[in-house]
Amino acid sequence: MCEAKGVQDISVWKTDSLLSTEYMFGRCTRFNQDLSSWNMENVNNMDYMYQGCSSLDTDLKLMNISKYASGTGLFANSTMNISH
Repeated sequence: MCEAKGVQDISVWKTDSLLSTEYMFGRCTRFNQDLSSWNMENVNNMDYMYQGCSSLDTDLKLMNISKYASGTGLFANSTMNISH
């Protein structure tokens, strides 16, 4: 899905029942969509979710990750600039 041409706008996906996003976009070198509207309040495993996303440059500040417990390698080898 990551490298497919014409990938749909995933910002509108219903995500409130997700429990894990492990490797969801791992190695998606051209992935760079706005996910700030995603409700991820039930996600507890985000391991390697954006691993290797070399085009990632999005604002994740509004994403609800209140039950987030594990994020090993969440942004490993990605271009995401994590600042507080």
